[in-house]
Amino acid sequence: RIGNKEIEKSKKENKMSYTERKLRERRDMYLEATNLTAPQHRLATVLLAHLSDHCAKTSNPLPLYVGWEKVLEAGMMPMERTLSTSLYVLSLDEGKESDRSDKGDRDVVSEVAMFHDALYEPTEKTIALLVKSLVGRGDAAGAEALLESIADGPLADLRHRTTSPILKLYCEKGEIDAALRLYHKMKHTSRVVMEAGTYSDFIAAVAENGYFRSDSEHIDGAKDLGYNPASGPRLLDILISDMAEDVLDIPEESARVLRNGFALGFKESGLSTVSDTENLTYTSTLVDDAILVADRVVVDHDTAICPATNLTLRLIVLEEEQRVHVHDTLLVMASEKSKVYTAKLASRGRTTHDNAVQAEQATQILTEFSQWLDTREGKPYTAIVDGANVAYFGWGKINVYQLSLMVTALEKHGEHPLVIMPQKYTRKKFYLRQGVTQFLSETERALF
Repeated sequence: RIGNKEIEKSKKENKMSYTERKLRERRDMYLEATNLTAPQHRLATVLLAHLSDHCAKTSNPLPLYVGWEKVLEAGMMPMERTLSTSLYVLSLDEGKESDRSDKGDRDVVSEVAMFHDALYEPTEKTIALLVKSLVGRGDAAGAEALLESIADGPLADLRHRTTSPILKLYCEKGEIDAALRLYHKMKHTSRVVMEAGTYSDFIAAVAENGYFRSDSEHIDGAKDLGYNPASGPRLLDILISDMAEDVLDIPEESARVLRNGFALGFKESGLSTVSDTENLTYTSTLVDDAILVADRVVVDHDTAICPATNLTLRLIVLEEEQRVHVHDTLLVMASEKSKVYTAKLASRGRTTHDNAVQAEQATQILTEFSQWLDTREGKPYTAIVDGANVAYFGWGKINVYQLSLMVTALEKHGEHPLVIMPQKYTRKKFYLRQGVTQFLSETERALF
């Protein structure tokens, strides 16, 4: 029997990965040095899982820094869920002073992400964190190579948040040929939906490096990607047309980025750069065709004519048939999503209403909300605020003051926001999560 046990042990060890074998060796050394037992070591791993859950509920990452050191010291092999939860919580601390103070140059988040991928299958979250770490060290090519290494796997179709930091770094370094290559790849990846800031950073970088000038050299490799011409004003037309497919409005910050890019790339134009604290002025004076304009304008809502260039801009108007289609599609989505949600609750043993009944209720509620929007008096809403997410973010509880600040900030930008908030969070007392009840003061409730 002893011989059989040794054979089985040998088989298990052969199946172990390099990381697992090293962790096993580290664990054995730790147990010998501390006189702890294997069951006690396993208990510590279980306690680490509870610690990560507690830190997630309280949005407090600090205990996990201690926990991570113990993982390395004791050769622990946490469950995948524990590492995923730890990554979420540690990510909350990124960029804060506490994230830099006692850890020197260490990037603990990327350490945990690499540890996760050494033990388990990589996830989009871990890849995104590793990309962010490489970008933070200025290694755009290394970050892109990491994405290329998984190009044939299930994570090949990555999202905007994973690729955009690499593109921005290429732009900051003036490597426009590499930036254009990645931009082209992002445009042809189904799950990457380009945002206004990404377009603005890229177009501004191309402008700053002079590639929109009539006398510019071609961008290396641009023609191979299908960009012909590979420089000059017509390239600008191509990129702006790309942007128009995805972007309806350019925020102030992105407008400043564009302005500065063209001011630096066309210095003879007389355009001045603007600082981050300055607001762009609105231009309403018609200028000559030879003048470069990079300002805000107020576009006539009926004609879509630009007052500075007299050009007709794109006017987007939903026809009545299109409006009805969007309305009806949302109702169908509400019904389908409700069925999926109630089925998931039922699979977990939660008592729910009949799926069809629940779906009908969801559709009815959304229909009543739609009717209220159509019949209410007053200014139309221009922004929708997910009240629960805004109030909860970064606090682990409902922070009504944070929500109020968001609404105030939107109003300062000329928006008329509608806040969507679950009714229970407006009560004096409500259940927040397991074992936690929150109370709102009368001052807080008055802000609703």
